[in-house]
Amino acid sequence: RGTQGGIPEPPGVKIPGSGPAPVVSVRSDMTGRLPTTGAIAHDQASSVGSAMIVRRAGPEDLASLARIAQQVAWEDYEGLLDEATISQAQIDYYSPVALARRMLEATILVAEHESEVAGFAIVQAEATRLRLAAVAVDPASSPAETGDALIVSARQLDPAAALYTDVLAGHRDVAAFYAERGFVAGESVSGRLCGQAVVRRRWWLPPAAGFAMAGHG
Repeated sequence: RGTQGGIPEPPGVKIPGSGPAPVVSVRSDMTGRLPTTGAIAHDQASSVGSAMIVRRAGPEDLASLARIAQQVAWEDYEGLLDEATISQAQIDYYSPVALARRMLEATILVAEHESEVAGFAIVQAEATRLRLAAVAVDPASSPAETGDALIVSARQLDPAAALYTDVLAGHRDVAAFYAERGFVAGESVSGRLCGQAVVRRRWWLPPAAGFAMAGHG
C-alpha cells in the first residue's frame, strides 16, 4: 500500500525551531526495526551512495504532496471509510491550499529519492510527545524504505519525546507496518472524520534510548 498512516484530524502546534531542517541521508536498504540512536547521518546525500533525502517541505512541494495523497487515498481507505468521507478529507487536509495551511501549523517532512518526491509525513508537537499525523508514500517508490526514512526523521525532531500515531480500526496492513518497527498498540480513540464516526488504535514508540519515557495518558 502507499501509506503508513491515517487520514489526519486538524493540525496541532508547530514543532519548535524556525531554521531549516538538517538534510538526513538514509541508506536505501534500511528496513526492519527503527534505530534508537544515531543510525542515520546528517550529511549530504552524495556521500551515502544510493540515498534517500528527508527534509522539511516548502511551497514548491505542495503539488507533489497533494498528488501523492490523492494517489493513495482510495487504495488505502476504500471499504474502511465512506466514499464521501475520503473525498472530503482530500479537500480538507490534502489539497495544496490545505497543505499550505498545515505547513504553518505543523512540520511536514518530505522524502526525496533521485530528486523526486517519494513521500511525506506530517508531525505535530503535543507538549511532551510527538504525533505522527500522517505518512503518505508514492506507490511507485519503495514504500517500506520511504516510510522508514520518514519515521526515523520524525523521531529525530525530538528524541526525548514519545512518538505516536493513530491507525484506523480495521487497517491491518498499516498496524502491521508500525508493529514491525517497534510501535506498541495502545488505547482506542473514538471521534469523527468529516462527519463520519471512526475508531482508531493509538500506536506508541517510546523515546530513544537514554531518554525517560514521557507520560502519554
